[in-house]
Amino acid sequence: MQCYNCNKEVKSFHDICPYCGECYFVSVCVQCGHTLDNGKDTCEHCRAGVDSIQIMSIEVADMLKGALQGNPTEQIRLSKCYENGIGVEQDDEAACKWCRMAAEQGDSYAQLILGCRYLKGKGVCQSDEKAVEWYRKSAEQGERVAQHNLGVCYHDGKGAEKSCETAVEWYQKAAEQGFAEAQSTLGIKYYTGEGVCQSFEKAVEWFRKGAEQDDPESQILLGLCYAKGTGVSQSREQALYWLRKADEAGDSRAQEFLEKFGGND
Repeated sequence: MQCYNCNKEVKSFHDICPYCGECYFVSVCVQCGHTLDNGKDTCEHCRAGVDSIQIMSIEVADMLKGALQGNPTEQIRLSKCYENGIGVEQDDEAACKWCRMAAEQGDSYAQLILGCRYLKGKGVCQSDEKAVEWYRKSAEQGERVAQHNLGVCYHDGKGAEKSCETAVEWYQKAAEQGFAEAQSTLGIKYYTGEGVCQSFEKAVEWFRKGAEQDDPESQILLGLCYAKGTGVSQSREQALYWLRKADEAGDSRAQEFLEKFGGND
């Protein structure tokens, strides 16, 4: 596990992190949150056995107490610690367990993360249908990333009947909330006319919104629209400006287009 304070890898049990001397580790019963004396293999409080005893930092132990009391914020924080092995041994199943508890209480972020876990089969049996179910719960509460992901599921026909029109509806919701990836995707749909009436002008509008948020994909697409004069007045200057922005962000495709349009001169 990693030390909660300094993120150094702690390979064996220590009462205190040997690197920073700040993070204290304790033996805790995950069933009731009770702290045990080191070496104990049975919880004196709830009588849980050795399988329920874990070593964790005192910070994570405090999260566990809040999570056991039903606090969704602490459940999500604890899930992240298990997912990344911060202050406790890495455990995808435990991460999923605590994420689900928060999701079932209606937390939109936890619902989004649980949907992602089902899509990837991380800590849970893979299920596109379950992923869509949780994405929908989150998306209907206005979680913009979930709205975008649900749109992708409809576009690909994963866990839901394929529908480009429904996909665009969800992309639109996410894009209107300022999610750059959704703005780029929605721009592409307007450009190609997939699931929506084709409009190069609308495509440029959404590419610009994403580009102004420093999304490299949007910057490249906007640059290409300027280069070709598609949906906007042709402008080599503007084309190179946006392609260079994408290049500065590290997108390798931008360099290829800059070479093509002589932007490296």
